[in-house]
Parts: sequence; structure tokens; C-alpha cells
Amino acid sequence: MRSIRLRLITVFTAVIIIVNLSLGIVAISMLSNRVTQDTFDDLSWGEKVEFFEQEARSRGYKAFVLTDFNGTGKTLNAEGSATRVESEAFFRQALQGQPILSDVIIHKSTNETDLIFAVPIIRNTKIDGVFYGICDGMLLSNLINDTTYG
Repeated sequence: MRSIRLRLITVFTAVIIIVNLSLGIVAISMLSNRVTQDTFDDLSWGEKVEFFEQEARSRGYKAFVLTDFNGTGKTLNAEGSATRVESEAFFRQALQGQPILSDVIIHKSTNETDLIFAVPIIRNTKIDGVFYGICDGMLLSNLINDTTYG
């Protein structure tokens, strides 16, 4: 008698634990996804731009740019200028799924130099666009100047 009772208690306890753990994992997953989505939905475009503009300044970038899969981008700053980068090498490489650092880009009209750090935007396991930051091309020279030997 005792062993059947013990077995039934063990089986029912195990079933209750498994069901509760499964429900807990599902609830946490759903809640986490909902909180993340609500956070993104609650921010206005102006608040997002202000955040990225502040992050760009604090990290030493000139600006951050968000592009779609076709290469149409929008600068995430107060100007919000539109850009087309579908023919740029860094954009095509980022669409391959790899983070990329561009070669130094020299602007002929102003003689300014830029470096671009680009990463793919992955949504639901598919590449949806490219996010990139533009920084001063003299960054490498400044890093080398600060380096000493011996």
C-alpha cells in the first residue's frame, strides 16, 4: 500500500512541477516581449533621435544612421537628413551579416575624412537593414599618435 501511495505522490508532484515551470517560462517570455515592445512603441521619433544624438556625441561619433534593406537611410540627429548608401561597400558587406569597419572615406569637396562602423539589423532572423556610425577619419591617426614603443 505504502509504495503505491508514494509513487502516486511522486508522479503527481513531478507533473505539477513540470506544468508550473512550463507556465512560468511561457509567462516570463510573453511578459518580456511585451515590455520590450511597449518600450519601443512608447518612445516618439523625436525621443529616439534625441537619444541617438546624445549617444553619438558621448561616444565620439559624428552621427548614427539607420538604413533599410534597400539602402535608404535617415540620419538620427536633429537634421534628419536622408541618405542613399546602396552602392557603398560597407553597406553591401553589412548586408552579408558581418559587422564592418570601412576604409577611410575622403570627401573631395571638403577634404574631410570619415570612418564608418556598420552592423546589420537583424529582425526575426532576417537582415532588415544596416545601422552605422560615422566618426572622424583621423581617429586612427590619433590612436597611433598616443601609442609609444618601449
